[in-house]
Amino acid sequence: MIEIVKINWVLMAGHACWVLGAAVILTLLSVMEFSRSNRKVPVKMFGVSAVSVGLIVLGVLLLNFKIPTSKLLVSRVTGLNEGALATCDVSVSFPVSDIKMDELNGRHERNTTAILDNTLALFYDGFMVTPLVKFKPGEYEVEFSARGTKALDEYAAVKVEFEELEGQYLIVKTRSFIVLTSAMEKREMKFSVTGLGIGRIKISFVNDDLEAGGKRDRNVWIKDIGIIKSF
Repeated sequence: MIEIVKINWVLMAGHACWVLGAAVILTLLSVMEFSRSNRKVPVKMFGVSAVSVGLIVLGVLLLNFKIPTSKLLVSRVTGLNEGALATCDVSVSFPVSDIKMDELNGRHERNTTAILDNTLALFYDGFMVTPLVKFKPGEYEVEFSARGTKALDEYAAVKVEFEELEGQYLIVKTRSFIVLTSAMEKREMKFSVTGLGIGRIKISFVNDDLEAGGKRDRNVWIKDIGIIKSF
């Protein structure tokens, strides 16, 4: 499987078209009003006006037929071997070796040569994701244990997302923000799957910060990620 983060060009093109069309129309109206107020021959630019309206219509159509997400950056998956994926019939858990991290956190020695108690650490704004899993329709719950440190009177917080594969794109279906504490406690998020699907869990550290002088730093520790099917 190859995962590539790409720019959602359809989304960009849609907004560019309607904004350009609206800008041209406003410009034409300003020119016509200037000509009228100065008693000059009215400017007739029906062709340009038609093109502008066409751009606006094209922009609206592109936004309606865009990749089903409002995110500018999308994850595209190719070369997926569905037969090799685990199925969450009752529950599925993920060993540390199966968890993928962003490059900066992933290459830290704490997550490579110094892993303790099957716990992974996020020292910088970043993420960890589970492998893709096959789901049947139903209600599910992701569970994991996590703790965070405090800096500037605020504890570390994580964003938990269920991403489902639609065509070749991973689309966020459920999202939750959790503020951690200093205690390693069980955290959870419920999500639903409406049909046979393939998806994964993504956990992101979203508020990294450091006090002046390096006295205290916000960090996150996570372990025992698993998914349970509700009955």
